[in-house]
Amino acid sequence: MHTDYLGTGDSPRPILRDLALLTILCAIVNTIGLTDFGVANWQESIRLVTSQDMQDRGEWIVPTINGAPYLRKPPLVYWCTITLAELTGSRVSLGHLRLTVAIFGWLSVIMTYLAGRSILSTEPGWTLKRASHAAWWAALFLATGLLHVRMSRTGAIDVAATPFVIGAVWAGFISWRTSTGWQLRMGLIALAALMAAGAALVKGPPTVLAIFCPLVGTLGWLASKNSDDNQKLSLTVGITTFLVVITLQVLRIEEFRDVLGMLAGALGTAYLLALLSGLIRTNALTSVQTLWRSQLVAISLGAIAAVAIWSKLVAARIGAEFVSANASKEMSDNIDIFRPSSAAQLIEATSYGAGLGSLWAFGGAWALISRRERMTPGLTIIAAWVGVTLVAFAAFSTGSGRYITPMWPGVALLGAVGWVSYRDRPGRNWFVPATYAVILLLAIGQAWWYADGRNRFESNHSPRDFMTELAERDDIDKERVAAWGFWSGALNSYLGHHVVAIDRRDFPIHSPSGMILLDEFVDMVREDGQSWVLLVSHPGWAEGDTPHPPIEVQQLGLTAEYIPINARYGEKKGRHEVHAFRVFP
Repeated sequence: MHTDYLGTGDSPRPILRDLALLTILCAIVNTIGLTDFGVANWQESIRLVTSQDMQDRGEWIVPTINGAPYLRKPPLVYWCTITLAELTGSRVSLGHLRLTVAIFGWLSVIMTYLAGRSILSTEPGWTLKRASHAAWWAALFLATGLLHVRMSRTGAIDVAATPFVIGAVWAGFISWRTSTGWQLRMGLIALAALMAAGAALVKGPPTVLAIFCPLVGTLGWLASKNSDDNQKLSLTVGITTFLVVITLQVLRIEEFRDVLGMLAGALGTAYLLALLSGLIRTNALTSVQTLWRSQLVAISLGAIAAVAIWSKLVAARIGAEFVSANASKEMSDNIDIFRPSSAAQLIEATSYGAGLGSLWAFGGAWALISRRERMTPGLTIIAAWVGVTLVAFAAFSTGSGRYITPMWPGVALLGAVGWVSYRDRPGRNWFVPATYAVILLLAIGQAWWYADGRNRFESNHSPRDFMTELAERDDIDKERVAAWGFWSGALNSYLGHHVVAIDRRDFPIHSPSGMILLDEFVDMVREDGQSWVLLVSHPGWAEGDTPHPPIEVQQLGLTAEYIPINARYGEKKGRHEVHAFRVFP
C-alpha cells in the first residue's frame, strides 16, 4: 500500500483543467511558426503533393501524384488535409498538411492522458488520485517528447495513427476488465473496430500490430497470477528461440551495433515466446478467452474491412492487379525479418523519443522488475506497450523509428510510472518544480527550433527558396524542368508543376510517378527542340564554387549552361548541393 505524497488532499487532478493546459502546451509546441520552415522531409513532400494533386483533380478515392496512382499508404491523412483546405476555401498548402498532423499530435496527448487515468486506476489498480498524477506527467512527457514533437511538426502520416491506436488499446483494456467468459459488450466491439479502422486507414493493416502489442499485456497479467511449476518447456522454447534468432541474423552483421541489436532482439523474442509457451501449456483456454475479451477479433476485422473496402473502390477504378502490386511493394519495402540492426535502432530511438518520458521509462521498468510497484492489470498493458512492441518491430521491420511512433504513449506512461514511484516518497517536494522546469525548457526549445532555429541553421535543407526563385525567372518554362539523380514532392509543390525524375547511376532515387533514363531525357529534349532546366546535385560541390555542366549530358550531345540561383539548396539534408542548368540541343 502506497503512502501518497503526490499532493495534498484526496481529490484526483481535475480533468477539464488538465485538458485545457495540455491543449495550450500542444498549441505552443506544435503550431508556432507552423510553416516558417519549408518542406525538407521526403515523406512530408509526398503527403503534400499527393493532397494537392487529389484536390486539383477532385479525386477522393485514388491518391495520385501528377495523375499517376500512388497507393503506398491509405488516404485518411489526405482526406483530412483536403477537407481542411476546402473548409478554408483554398488550395491545399503546407499549412493545411502540418495543421492536420499537429491536430493528430494533440489528440495523441489528450488520449494518453484520458486513457492513462483509466488504465492505471481500473481495479485492482492505483487510486484515482495517483493515476491522475501519473497520466498528467505522461501527457507532459509525450507533448514534449523529441520524436513525438518532430512527427507532430512534420507533415508525415505516422503520428496520425497514434490516437487511433490509443483508443483501440483503451477499448480492448476496458473490455477485458469488464467482460466475463466469452461475453462482449457491443459498444466496445464497435469502438475497438472503429479505432482499428482509423489506424489502418492511416498506415495500412500492419498498424494493427501496434495495437496488438500492448494488449499482449493481458496475457502478462494472466501469467503473473498463474505460476508454472514445470518450467522445462518454457526454458526449452526460450533457448531454442534464442539460438534460432541468432542463427538467422549472424550472417547479416555489418558493425558492432548490429551485434548488440541481435542479442537484444534474440533475448526479447526468446523471453516472449517462453512466456507464451508456458501459458499455452497451463492455461490455453483461459489465454484464448483473455485475448477474445480484449477485442483482438474486432480490431482485426475493423482494420481489414476498412482497407478492403477502400482497396475495392480503388481496384474498380484502376484495376485489381495494380492494387495488388502496390501492396506487395509496400510490404517488401517495410518488412525485414530479424534484421540485426533493427533492435539497436529502435532501442536508440526509444531512449529519447518520448523526451523525459524515455529517461524515466528505465526507472519505470526497474520499479516493475524490482517489485517496488505492485503489478496491476494496467501496468501489464503499459509494460507490454513498450516491451512487446520493441520485440515485434525489431523482428519484422527495417528498424525505422517512425514505425514505433504509436509506442511513444506507452513509453510516456511507463516513464510516468517511474517518475511517480520516485516522487511518491517523503522529502522530495523539490522534484516537482524541477521536472516542470525541464518540461518548460523542452517546450520552449522545440517551439523555437521548429519555428526559427531550422531556418537559421538548416535553411538549405528545403528547396522552397531555391525553387521559388527558379519559378519566378522569365527565362525558364516551368513545364520543362527535370531533376537528375534525385526527386522530392517539394520540387513539384514549390515549382507549381511536375518535375521529371531522371535516373542516375549510384544515386538512389524514388519517384512515385516514375522516372526516365538520361538517354531518354536527351532524346526528349532533341525532339522537343526547346531548352529545359536540369537540376543536378553533387556531394563535391561547395558553397561559392561555380559548378561545371554535367559531362555526361555534354557527351550525349546537349549544350548546358549554368543558371545562377542566389538561394541555396542541398538534398540529403544539405550535403549534396543542387544547381540548375539550362540544356538544349
